[in-house]
Order: sequence, then C-alpha cells, then structure tokens
Amino acid sequence: MNPFIFILVFIININIIFTVPPPLTSFDDRVNALLDQMSDEEKVGQMTQIAIDLLVKDPSKPWNEIEIDPVKLATAIQKYKIGSILRITDSGAYALSQWQDIIGKIQDEAKKSRLSIPILYGIDSIHGANFIRNAVLFPQATGLAATFNTTLAREIGKISAHQTRAAGI
Repeated sequence: MNPFIFILVFIININIIFTVPPPLTSFDDRVNALLDQMSDEEKVGQMTQIAIDLLVKDPSKPWNEIEIDPVKLATAIQKYKIGSILRITDSGAYALSQWQDIIGKIQDEAKKSRLSIPILYGIDSIHGANFIRNAVLFPQATGLAATFNTTLAREIGKISAHQTRAAGI
C-alpha cells in the first residue's frame, strides 16, 4: 500500500475526530448563564408584571383606538426592566394585525435592553382568545369540566393556543 495514501487517510480521520462541534448546552445551562449576568435590579424587574394600560398614550380612549406610548414603553423596559405585560381590560378585541403590531413594538424595545430578554405578554385565552377579534369563544372552564370530555378540552386548548399564537402572543 502506498504510504502517502495511508498518511492522507490518517490525517483526514484525525481532522474529522477533532473537529466535532461541542455539544449544545442545555436550556438550564443557558438560563443559569443569563442569570449570572443579571443584576439584582434586572432579576426583580423580570419578576415584575404590569398591565398594558400603563403604557398607552391616552388611557381614556376606547381599547380599539389605543396607541402604545414609546416613552412609557422604553421607561418600563429600559429603566424598570419589567419582564411581563398583561392585558387585563375587557373593553374589546384587537384584530390579529393590531396585536402583531403591539407585540412587535414591545419586543423591539426589549431587544434594545442589555440582555435582550423578550417580554412575556399575556392575555386571557382560558376559554378562547377573547381579546382577539373573530376568535372562537368556548364555554367557561366549569362548563367544559362538567362534560367530563377530556378530548374536547384538549381540542379547545389547541384552538385557543393556535389563535393566540397567530396574534404574536
């Protein structure tokens, strides 16, 4: 056998063995690394949830006419380092495009923060995505539980999750 070919095959195999990418870190490792980088102020902020009503330009306007105030949003995320925003008013529903715009503005501001941690945004989707225009609404959980139909409950959960996710939430 030609010694040149033997050496070439040996070198190629050694390269392959030593160029294997390192294993991906686990989710917990990534979270712990992120926590190690956070100040106490950032950790407290991440545990803070506010109502979106605190971030609108004119709270007296009807829900379908509100606008996010960019100064209030920047203050909440950059100064107070909030981690979560919740829609709690029950005065109406937004179209998918309106939700996507609101969530986009919130997440764009979060990307500007030191660690770029996304904001957790929540709406009531317990029995359907009732804050999303034209979403399907289902009976309250107690009514659903009274049916003892776990297959139906799972299907309702899937539909609610799909419609909520379509809004960018």
